[in-house]
Amino acid sequence: MNIVYRTHPGEGQKPRPPWYSKWNCLANLLRVFGPEHQYHFMVDCADNDYLLQLKSMANAVGIEPVFNNFQSVNNANAFRIALDYACTLDGLLYLCEDDYLHRPGAARVLDEGVRGVDRTVGYATCYDHPDKYLPRAFTRLHLGGCCHWREVRSTTGTFAVMAEMLREDRDIWERYSTDECGWARDHAAFMEITERRMLLSSVPAYSTHCESAFLAPLVDWAEVNCQ
Repeated sequence: MNIVYRTHPGEGQKPRPPWYSKWNCLANLLRVFGPEHQYHFMVDCADNDYLLQLKSMANAVGIEPVFNNFQSVNNANAFRIALDYACTLDGLLYLCEDDYLHRPGAARVLDEGVRGVDRTVGYATCYDHPDKYLPRAFTRLHLGGCCHWREVRSTTGTFAVMAEMLREDRDIWERYSTDECGWARDHAAFMEITERRMLLSSVPAYSTHCESAFLAPLVDWAEVNCQ
């Protein structure tokens, strides 16, 4: 798997759990996925100290990432730079933002979700978003070898997909990540993509976005953070 990890030293205004930090999320990513994958660090607007910390943490667990340093205009531009880079790769891709925690087994789960639940190849996420449990949020559920899979219409900018499919959908992603957008409109992009593609979300979650109001349910993420 090619893990395209997009990071930026700053923090926005999102309410975060008390245990959250980007460094915790990175340590967790490196630990859960391990050195058998190729890491591509897309580093936006970072100084030398930030770059050295990224390299030190990766090297400490036997990982030598490929670094891609750039200065973006905004979030949308940063996403588009990562998209352009990801489209040059092959095989299974995991585009990952820097504020996610993962449970052990996440790599195997993503591989299953992308490569063939019910023989359908598509996009996959191991983030079980709480908004999928709103009233009237009906969906199909698939039984996989690792977990159950829920068909969903959208997810965040952290997802897995085969490189060939991402290249086929590149024009859609670009349309929703122009500089004028300001930030990458992942929901809108997926709403168009899932008109013809399947997007699967694992149940229970094997990852969560670390935003207080939107932690994936039924998992003690504070404990995952400490593992």
